Amino acid sequence: MIEFSKQIAKLSCVELSHRVKSCNMKKLLIFIGLLALLIGGFASTLAFAGDYAQYMKSGDHSKAWDEFVEPGFEAFESNNYPTALVFLQKAYDKGCRDGLVMARLGLILESRGNSKDALVLLGQARPKLKSAYPKNEFTKNIDAHLGRMYYSDNQYEKALPLLK
Repeated sequence: MIEFSKQIAKLSCVELSHRVKSCNMKKLLIFIGLLALLIGGFASTLAFAGDYAQYMKSGDHSKAWDEFVEPGFEAFESNNYPTALVFLQKAYDKGCRDGLVMARLGLILESRGNSKDALVLLGQARPKLKSAYPKNEFTKNIDAHLGRMYYSDNQYEKALPLLK
């Protein structure tokens, strides 16, 4: 009877050890996932950091909308997308057709589930980004991003050339 109790105690310790390792593994995976989200958000912020300076240097300026672009870019870079949407939409409504402004506006609309309007804006922004902002990080990825959006929208004939 004593031998049997020792075996049960031993099995319980092994089982307990396995559960602790499993619990630690779950915590580690959660931590890695959160870290990846944080880095992804930071990387996307970095991809847009400095866009206002690029806009001031190469952008489509007008007194009619310039006052809305800077706060729109600042709100976007601080992940305040509702505020960014208000300012960038005002700039667009006033006639701004700058590639960076339209790209940011398109990304916000996409994140809100309005992929049809986002596709139109990003499609119009693409040639403007390539001509005015060829070294911009988003410009470098616009083809792949648009290609994925067209593909998700079952517009394969538009998607395939962009995804090559």
